[in-house]
Amino acid sequence: MSHLADAAYVGADLRGVSFAGSEVDRAHFIRAQLTRADFSNAYLKKTDFSDAVMRGAVLRDVRAESANFHGADLRGADLRGADLAAAYLVDVDLRGARLDGVYVSKAAIEDVRLDGASLRGLRRLDAAHVYSIIVGEQRLEGDAARAWLNEAAGDGLPLEELERKLARPLAPAVVWINQKIDLSGAGLGGADLTGRDLSEALLLEADLRGANLTRADFTRAWLYGTDLDGALLDETRLAGTGLKGLKGTPRIVSIDTGDTVLTGAAASAWLEARVRPRDMTRDTLVNADLAGADLIAVQLEYADLRRANLEGADLTGADLGHATLDEANLRSAVLRDAHCDAAKFHWTDASGADLRRVELTGAEFLHTDLTHARLDDAGLYNAGLRGVRLYGASLSGLRHLEHASIESIDVGPPGAPELLEGDAARAWLVHQQTASASPDDV
Repeated sequence: MSHLADAAYVGADLRGVSFAGSEVDRAHFIRAQLTRADFSNAYLKKTDFSDAVMRGAVLRDVRAESANFHGADLRGADLRGADLAAAYLVDVDLRGARLDGVYVSKAAIEDVRLDGASLRGLRRLDAAHVYSIIVGEQRLEGDAARAWLNEAAGDGLPLEELERKLARPLAPAVVWINQKIDLSGAGLGGADLTGRDLSEALLLEADLRGANLTRADFTRAWLYGTDLDGALLDETRLAGTGLKGLKGTPRIVSIDTGDTVLTGAAASAWLEARVRPRDMTRDTLVNADLAGADLIAVQLEYADLRRANLEGADLTGADLGHATLDEANLRSAVLRDAHCDAAKFHWTDASGADLRRVELTGAEFLHTDLTHARLDDAGLYNAGLRGVRLYGASLSGLRHLEHASIESIDVGPPGAPELLEGDAARAWLVHQQTASASPDDV
C-alpha cells in the first residue's frame, strides 16, 4: 500500500494511473486529469478532487469521507460501494456513472447531473443533504430531488405496481424515474402519461389505448406491438424508438423526432414508415447501386451489402442488425436513429456519414473510414474498433464507450496517419465524447 497523504497533484496529468489500495487522504487533485485512473479500495478522506476530470475512473469501495468533488467530471466512473459520507458533491457530473450501494450519509448533493447513472441501493440517503439534482433538462430541488433519488435507489417494482404508479397523474414540474423499466404487456389504457420520461423502456405488446402521451419521452424505447389506438401524441418524443408493428390509430397532434417536430400529414407519414417498414431482411445486395436511395426505416436485418454503393442514401431509422457492409460505400449516407446491432463495417467508407443516435451494440469496425462523420450520441455497447479513421469526426455524447473494445484508431489527417492504441485511443475518444456538438446539430 502506498502512503501519499497530503500529496499535491494540482493540474497533474495522471490519466490511467493506479492508486488502488493507497492512502491518499488530504491529497490535492485539483484540476488534475484522472481519466480512467484506478482508486479502488483507496483511502481518500478529505481529499480534494475539485474540478478534476475523472471520466471512467474506478473508485470502487473507496473511503472518501469528507472528500471534495466540487465541479468534478465523473462521467462513466465506477463508484460502487464507495463511502462518500459528508462528501461535497456540488456541480458534479455523474452522468452514466455507477453508484450502486454508495454510502451518502451527510453528503452535500447540489446540482449533480445524473442522466443514465445507476443508483440502485444507495445507502443512508435519508441522512444526506439533498439540495438539487439535474436530470435531462430539468433541475429538481428539495423534496422532488430526494423523491427521484429514492425511486432510483429502490428495487424494481412488480408490473402491477408500476401500472398503478404510472396511472396516477404526474404533478406539474415533477419527474419520476421511468427510464429503462420493463412495461411489456402493461395495461395502461387511458392513463395520463403527460411529461413522463420513458426513455429506453420496454413496452412490448403494452396497452396504451386512449392514453395521454403529451410530451412523454420514448427516446430509444421499444414499443413493438404496442396498442396506441386513440392515444394522444402531442410533442411526444420518439427519437430512435422501436415502433414496428404498432397497433391501432393514435390521435396525432405532433411528434418530436429528435431532429424536428412534425405535425399533421407529415407526422402521420413519419410514423407509418416506421410502423410498417419495407422488408428487405436477408436480401442479397452485393455490389448493388443504391446511391441516393430512400431507405428510411427499411428492414435490412442480415442483409448482405458488401461493396454496395449507398453514397448519399437515406437510411434514417433503418434496421441493419447483423447486416454485412464490408467495403460498402456509405459516403455522406444518413443513418440517424438506425439500429446496426452486430453489423459489420470492415473496410467500409462512411466518411461524412450522419450516424447520430445510431445503435451499434456489438458492431464491428475494422479499418472503417469515418472521417468527418457525425456519431454524436451513438451507442457503442460491446462494439469493436480497430484501425478506424476518425479525423474530423463529431463524437460528442457517445454512449456506452466504457463497454466498447477499443483496439486502435487513426486520428491523423489524410496522408498523415496518427495511430492511437489501447488506453491512448480510449482516452482520446473520452475527450471527444465530452466535446460540444457543432452548432448545426441543434
